[in-house]
Amino acid sequence: MCKKQTDTNNPPYLHSTSSQLIVSHPIPPAKTLNHYFLIYAIFPVLAPAFIAFKSITNSDFRKTSFSLYSLVSGATANPITKEWYFQDKELLDILWSKVPSAKCYVDDAIGEPRLEYQLSEGYCGSATQRCILRSFGLSPESIPAQKNGETKPGPWCEHVCQMAKEATEGNMELETTIVGGDVDYNKFLETLR
Repeated sequence: MCKKQTDTNNPPYLHSTSSQLIVSHPIPPAKTLNHYFLIYAIFPVLAPAFIAFKSITNSDFRKTSFSLYSLVSGATANPITKEWYFQDKELLDILWSKVPSAKCYVDDAIGEPRLEYQLSEGYCGSATQRCILRSFGLSPESIPAQKNGETKPGPWCEHVCQMAKEATEGNMELETTIVGGDVDYNKFLETLR
């Protein structure tokens, strides 16, 4: 799937000034009247009352809330955007033009990336499935659209294999392996290889 890049000075899939990989943002799904009612009427009334009640009656909730507040405050005070390596043009040039694992995510034939953003929170599983299948060269039209919903590892793996098989009319067989979160880094890398 990886092809040799012909023009490393100005490839069509890199932004000309920032060297960021250009990936178009998806069209957000339409919002319903229920969505607006929930977000602008129900949550503003019930959420503060629930948080106050839980903070008073549950010490674990109180500790977790303070921990989360500290974490978010720290990230706000020291954002990654202030780090020297954030969106560094030279590092991004190396990544997208020279690193073989990154080059595989660019389709040189059409000059477009094989990556896509998730439509919204909750679409991460199906967006990841689409990115994986697109990295194998499948067209976006040949695989199912992103959908919202919980994704469990076992069914997710079976589904990505099924999607590959259906999109290629049985010509592509994928094998997936679930790597648990309790393995060490070397075991994780070994599984990937």
